[in-house]
Amino acid sequence: MDRPADDYGVEMVGTIDGVEVNIVKPMSELLGHDWGEGFFKVLASDYTDDVFNETADITIGDAWLPEYSDDSLGSSVVIVRNAALNDLIDSGISSGRLKLNVIDKEAMFLSQASHYRHTHDELAYRLFKKDISGQWRPQKRVEASGELLERRKKIQDLREEISASSHIVYKRAVELDDLNYFMVEMGKLSKKYKELYL
Repeated sequence: MDRPADDYGVEMVGTIDGVEVNIVKPMSELLGHDWGEGFFKVLASDYTDDVFNETADITIGDAWLPEYSDDSLGSSVVIVRNAALNDLIDSGISSGRLKLNVIDKEAMFLSQASHYRHTHDELAYRLFKKDISGQWRPQKRVEASGELLERRKKIQDLREEISASSHIVYKRAVELDDLNYFMVEMGKLSKKYKELYL
């Protein structure tokens, strides 16, 4: 309970050799823990230009903001677009069951900065790649463009490779009944990805 919000882990419960086990691991120790790598991501998610679920009655996301990072229970940002839900939230605040701070749109964007950069700003490059290869892609509000820093292009290219490879390599690991095959092969790509950020 004394860790920052981004230092989270996962708990796995299952059976190994007939014995029920409970394993808790920090995310930092797990292959694919960096969400940016996109393990098992579906291709369609790379072609959305909707960062904040614009037509949803309510949108909830992680509050990756410095002022909330020390809360080990985590904090969320919330956008409400429905009057009935807004009344329900106001009722929760009035009764003390819910605690909310109002933030401005700049803070909201900052809380999702990485997601916004990938989904909005760098979508132009992914569209451009589809266009120059003659592949179909959906019409988006973002215009296709090859104008992106070379390092960010490499990151986008590698994210695409990791996402596609994770499905193929995992299928092969299942066929081989060898999870280590997946760990080794994807570990190579994960290492390459991390090196781009050094």
